[in-house]
Amino acid sequence: MRDAFLARFARAASPGFDPDAFSLLPVSVDTWGPFLFVNPDPEAQDRFKEKQVKTMRRDPFGEDPGTGHKARAEGGVIVSMPEAGQIFYSGNDDHQDRWIKQPGLRDNAHRPDHVRNAYFLDKRSTTRNRRTARAAGDFVISAWDHEFADNVGFYRLHVLVKRGNTRRPDPQPGTVE
Repeated sequence: MRDAFLARFARAASPGFDPDAFSLLPVSVDTWGPFLFVNPDPEAQDRFKEKQVKTMRRDPFGEDPGTGHKARAEGGVIVSMPEAGQIFYSGNDDHQDRWIKQPGLRDNAHRPDHVRNAYFLDKRSTTRNRRTARAAGDFVISAWDHEFADNVGFYRLHVLVKRGNTRRPDPQPGTVE
């Protein structure tokens, strides 16, 4: 049984066109205030079910939700801006220079030296998590880690991207556009 179907399609009169082959698929949908969030993979949460992890739990800010301990080598989320042009990751015990600096705060002063044009989510203030992209391209949101195979669970994040002021500057006298 279908809840939704394809009502019209520009090429519906084409020979051999089967509208049932183009029916709508179920998606996970959630709202937050006036925003609508759509996840095209309805099984996403089932694929990343939380296990009863007793150690090394981390929230999106890299802290243990029970103790408040700030992890430096793994845990939490890093956002790479388009101008970074890459994903950043931590290092193992032999590469502690790739860890967040002591005491583990997620701010620019404690960011590892190899991380440029990227930031960690910081729960001390919502304004700390706002950035302006300086280039066109992809935002990469990833877990801060160096060994991803041992991860369990998931972070649920809501992202709002706003287009900035697109007003073109007034032309200078004597210039041609």
